Amino acid sequence: MPPTHPTFRKPPLQETALSVQFNVLQSLRSAHLGLLWDRSYSDQYPDIQTDDQPIEPQFERFGDQIKLLPRLPVLRLANHAAVRLRAKSKVGDKMIQVQNGRIIVNWLKSGATAYPHFDASRTELLRCTELLKTFLNNRSLGLFEPNQWEVTYVNHIEQGKLWQSPNDFSKLLPGLLGNAKPKGAGLIESFESVWRFELPDQAGRLHIELTHGWESPDTASPQVLVLQLTARGPIDLLSNDLAKGLNIGHDAIVDTFAQVTSLEAQSHWERNQ
Repeated sequence: MPPTHPTFRKPPLQETALSVQFNVLQSLRSAHLGLLWDRSYSDQYPDIQTDDQPIEPQFERFGDQIKLLPRLPVLRLANHAAVRLRAKSKVGDKMIQVQNGRIIVNWLKSGATAYPHFDASRTELLRCTELLKTFLNNRSLGLFEPNQWEVTYVNHIEQGKLWQSPNDFSKLLPGLLGNAKPKGAGLIESFESVWRFELPDQAGRLHIELTHGWESPDTASPQVLVLQLTARGPIDLLSNDLAKGLNIGHDAIVDTFAQVTSLEAQSHWERNQ
């Protein structure tokens, strides 16, 4: 086993994920998800994957909606009947995920497959969302009421390409780390941190997560640096402008990535997209 530090972190399979969260529907059951896949998604996403646990609802709140209370542990009673359906495209470069309360479209890194433009990913999510709305309406399962949009980009890079040791991280991410060596300290051994930024006009938040570790528990596995940027924000039920929210999230991520990474890092990730 590798040393206990840095923490074991396997880099995510997906490179991008666009999703819309919606109000949970009391009539929607796991069996409906299978029927939804068969009727609406099986032609584009024929490769069914193992079901997964549902993703917990996420809400970005501002102003008076934020409860200034201690963040105490919360006891959650899991609903073991609930599932998250996942299915891949035939070539394995895309995935759709659907649960009661969320629909996600992922781009997956698969060989030499070209990295999709954001417009294509957004169009695909909107298409899949319309199919879900039609399915719910045709079977009288309830009204589709979106409440949050979300855009996630994941960049990961193995040791030996742009960095040799954690001391190189500040060169790759000068806008986040700067001079990360405190006076009197030795060499940096590892780094893990989370940043949260409020978007202009409280349109949402940008979450930045930086983690460092090994790809697997195997002592011969390479070390990796993972930079994940997630933008998320509320959807007004009156305007229901999902596309606008996704655009805001994408712009925030692209602008932030350009500001916090070095030109060398940007060039590397661009070549590998």
